[in-house]
Amino acid sequence: MDIEITKENKVIYGSDLNLFIKDLHPSAPSIESNLTSLRGRNGQINYGANHGKKTITLTAWLFSQDVEAHAYDRDRIYAVFSDLEPFYVSELFEDGLYKFERPGESSGFDLFNRNEYKRLYRCRYLVRASAEPTIEFSGVHTGGVVSEVTAEFETVGLPYGESLPRNKEVMNNSIHYAGTTECNQLESPFTLQATALNDGTNANFTVNDRTLKFTGMYKKGDVFEFKGVSNLQNGVNINNKTNYEFFILKPSESQFNPVFCNKADFKLEVLGYKDLYR
Repeated sequence: MDIEITKENKVIYGSDLNLFIKDLHPSAPSIESNLTSLRGRNGQINYGANHGKKTITLTAWLFSQDVEAHAYDRDRIYAVFSDLEPFYVSELFEDGLYKFERPGESSGFDLFNRNEYKRLYRCRYLVRASAEPTIEFSGVHTGGVVSEVTAEFETVGLPYGESLPRNKEVMNNSIHYAGTTECNQLESPFTLQATALNDGTNANFTVNDRTLKFTGMYKKGDVFEFKGVSNLQNGVNINNKTNYEFFILKPSESQFNPVFCNKADFKLEVLGYKDLYR
């Protein structure tokens, strides 16, 4: 396996750092309970709970040509992993456990240049280092110096894995959502965009069990953007013409969430949403 690190749209692979990845292990998100007790009352009062953070642990071997190259590789690892700015990290998996070939078909074996056989996992994690990476010398071999590398990260923002953001047109009054936890507009922003196909007045827009009500006029070609915090009609704020509501995409066995309008006057799209994974 390998890892893909994304910083400011620049992609770095673990193999670029001469790392052979043994494991990238994400923990379950920590649970922070909100409990209180009252004098004279048995037990505790439950005010709910929330997820705190997810910890990701990386273990790898570092292969360097010689001692000087090892020092250079060490500094590159520090530069990448000890960044003060958050970055995305994702797992890369091989498509098959084995790759068979005929005798003499190829020669040698490149431990690192094998990304053509690898694919990204369904989600990535926005992280920052929670401790300095450790690089411990293990020994030497005919190819150079080998060290054990360990690095620990913790999520920044939401304690979930995230898919790449995407846009989807609503078909058959539903949208595909494959996440395993809720995607809340206030925590992971996305937009419900409605384009008017006819002239009309008033409309209700529903995602799962939440309904946003618009009271006013619209014309063919008008574009509504419902963002949870602000609602726009052709770029103009219309919060005074709607109730206060935000949308939540929820995990389900069918992996589809109902999204619809009470009128057939609109083309609906969900923009910039992500599948979130615990």
